[in-house]
Amino acid sequence: MLKLKKISGTLLAAAMVLSSLGVAVSADSEVVVQYATDYYGYTLYDDGTLDYKIYKGDKWGINTYLSGIDEDYLALIKTVNVDFSEFDKQSYVSFRYSLHGANCDAEQINIITSDTFYFRELIFCDFPSIDGDEDCINLSEKAHSESYRFVNVGFETLDVISKFNPAIFSIDDCEKLETAVVPAGVQVISFDSGNVSEIDFSECADTLESFGITNNSKITSFDLSDLTGLDYFCFHDCENLSDVTLPQGITMIQYAAFLDCWNLKSIELPDSVVGISSNAFAGTGLESIVIPEGVDEINPGTFKDCHNLMNVYIPSSVTRIASDAFKRDTSIKVVNFGGAEEKWNEITVDHYDYEQDKVVEDKMKDVFSDMFGDSVLYCNADGIDGWRKADKSWLYYDENGSKTTGWKQIDGTWYDFDSNGIMLTGWQESGSDWYYMNGSGAMVTGWIQSSGKWYFMDKSSGAMKTGWLNDGGAWYYFNGSGAMVTGWVEISGKWYFFESSGAMKTGWIQSSGDWYCLKSDGSMAAGEYVRGYWLNANGKWTYEYKFTWKQDSVGWYYIDTNGWYVKSDSVMIDGKVYDFDSRGYCTNP
Repeated sequence: MLKLKKISGTLLAAAMVLSSLGVAVSADSEVVVQYATDYYGYTLYDDGTLDYKIYKGDKWGINTYLSGIDEDYLALIKTVNVDFSEFDKQSYVSFRYSLHGANCDAEQINIITSDTFYFRELIFCDFPSIDGDEDCINLSEKAHSESYRFVNVGFETLDVISKFNPAIFSIDDCEKLETAVVPAGVQVISFDSGNVSEIDFSECADTLESFGITNNSKITSFDLSDLTGLDYFCFHDCENLSDVTLPQGITMIQYAAFLDCWNLKSIELPDSVVGISSNAFAGTGLESIVIPEGVDEINPGTFKDCHNLMNVYIPSSVTRIASDAFKRDTSIKVVNFGGAEEKWNEITVDHYDYEQDKVVEDKMKDVFSDMFGDSVLYCNADGIDGWRKADKSWLYYDENGSKTTGWKQIDGTWYDFDSNGIMLTGWQESGSDWYYMNGSGAMVTGWIQSSGKWYFMDKSSGAMKTGWLNDGGAWYYFNGSGAMVTGWVEISGKWYFFESSGAMKTGWIQSSGDWYCLKSDGSMAAGEYVRGYWLNANGKWTYEYKFTWKQDSVGWYYIDTNGWYVKSDSVMIDGKVYDFDSRGYCTNP
């Protein structure tokens, strides 16, 4: 093995730059291996430092592959210094540089330049021990890059990118990154593949201009309330995404924003949306969609291949629809239009005619069946309001012709409608409470039986009851899921018994062959005397002799029919604690 002392000269300048980056440089390290060409050269030291010098390169980009280093040497690398101090810039203004680590164990990367240096893009690939801490990647003060891409690196945090702002960041195939907190100041960032299941944009909400999350199978929900917009392909192929909250005030759903999110079954588009780009929801699992008033056209492929889409609401503001906007959506049963039928018939439907090499325009009245098959059309004209059935679902239109969403009292009965205007039935959660809507959608109050269990819905608000309830003079108890309890139940450290009807018992009861006594508040007596009988710590009456109070010339004492009496003790008798002295006389009768 070749071993040389680290020398001065040209290395001194690099050492000075490394020192400015806070990187330790040892003058005692010995050379393990060296290699040089006209384009690059490297030196590996026994302290794990790899000094990699770049002399020349293609003006479009330079790639460094550490896989060209022998595996035995590669295993020693802990720090990689890429030095451009002697690089022949020639006519370079900026260029792309990628560093491929061949899965070595390097924990730090330093990009060194001696003067102002611009990169169009810096790419770091295959560094599983680069953990994302602030000091894991460093650039000389005069080095700048427009964008950074990290591929298959060991990021567990994104702290390091905060010092590179403003720039464009791409985080790809970083398997160790499960929860990503995007630092303040970030303007553009994307995530591709990897194991990230949660992304927090709150710290950069004021600066974030664009983001993308693609090819992700871990994220199931996303709240975008704090952001201002969506970018192209921003959730492309997030296959398990099922719940998205869009920001209020958003005006445009960009191209392919939710392409192939096939678990996304519903989404509420804010009223502020006035445009939906092509393929925005193509290949999703949407079952119904309400397009907001203000959208004037539905672009090519916007909802194509939505095989579960059954109900569509198109506002009266729409004047143009691309012929393939709903292509292969064979499940559509109902199309609701917010305007008059005459207006619907005059909507322009355009398609590209390849034979004529031009866009051809038709009218909806002539091509409805081509677009929507045997779907049923409902048009809301002349202020028609009230109930309307769409396939198997019911909707309610107000006096302005708008579909009702959320809670609404109709003819004295409360109903709840989802974000698409579909009347809800069964159990529904609203706020922190649960409600039950019967088969006709009406909110239920009082007692209901569901899946073999009894529940009580508040007679005024309809909210499901939990805890204690007095109804008709009897006490009942409902567990955390709202189900009425029966039999023995422990509540707040005390035991109670509820009949099969759910009513709380009091007094003496026999259970599984044993006798118990339940006090007037329903709690089981235990470790005390009740009406002359002793109940053990488990509440059972096991002592056959009955106690009674007796009085002689000295005082009161408590004695059983076998002649045993209480003495030198404090016991509870019929709900009160009595003290007895060594002779057996009660000191607090």
